[in-house]
Amino acid sequence: MLTAVLTSVQKNPDDDPCSCISNDVAYYLADADVELPLADKTARQDVEQTSRETRSWTLEDNSMLLRNRSLDLFNYWIRWAGFYSARIIWMRRSLYQRCMAQQSIL
Repeated sequence: MLTAVLTSVQKNPDDDPCSCISNDVAYYLADADVELPLADKTARQDVEQTSRETRSWTLEDNSMLLRNRSLDLFNYWIRWAGFYSARIIWMRRSLYQRCMAQQSIL
């Protein structure tokens, strides 16, 4: 179901103007270890889109809006970094378990 939501939002980006839905769904997919390439692609797109948006910000813009969008960007980066750290930890554990299994066979 989450994959369907994410695919729908990607096809109709106007339904998710601040990337909040797509980023949340990508996070849940990654956390569930499901559709990892799609989750990674979405997380990257959300970070890039919001980063591009910041280039047009000025001090005259609504400070509350800028604060909220800055927090969104920070959360997108943290989730994206967390996604990769979790994958690295998972790969290290998996490799360790395989090595231990090989040693027990010998």
